[in-house]
Amino acid sequence: MSKFEALPHVVSEEPIIAWRMWQAVAVLNLFSDDIVYRLRAVSKHTEWKPRITLKADCFALVSSLAKSSNRQVSVHLIGFKHQPPDIYCKCGIYALRTKEGLFNYFVGKKMDPFKPWTVVSADKRGILPDRIMGCTVFGQVSLWGEIIEGEDGYRAQYAYPYDLTVLADDRRIADSLREQYQVDTRIELPQAHH
Repeated sequence: MSKFEALPHVVSEEPIIAWRMWQAVAVLNLFSDDIVYRLRAVSKHTEWKPRITLKADCFALVSSLAKSSNRQVSVHLIGFKHQPPDIYCKCGIYALRTKEGLFNYFVGKKMDPFKPWTVVSADKRGILPDRIMGCTVFGQVSLWGEIIEGEDGYRAQYAYPYDLTVLADDRRIADSLREQYQVDTRIELPQAHH
């Protein structure tokens, strides 16, 4: 995603639907001792909490140099605060216009979105059933609030998943995400994108 800074921004009360990728991560449900799956951003590892709007935040820092009396230089970090997304910053919740653009963005990245993570086998006490502990999920996302439009996508102030596609052949992941996030969820075999 490039050239966001030069393009105008809008305030949108109606959601814009775009595409993004997440990681589905296994988490122990403390109330039932079962494993549930939660969405986490691929790059910044921000957790997308179920049934709660994700609000963009900015963690950019500006450094200033100060010379001390003995000629040593010290660096002071000063927080940079504004309402994200900001046209002069790279903050915001990112999403791409098209599904094809989303998959093209991940070509050549270190992460292989089509490979599920470790499968955990039952231990000798039989507590943990065989299951995939994580996989890639892609789908559409609703964006609203302050939105900066770029050539390939958007940066938004607010977001929530619109629908999800699990890239692993495990119905438990899809069912867990559907129940928690209350959105349409399906499974797509990873080989379909190669």
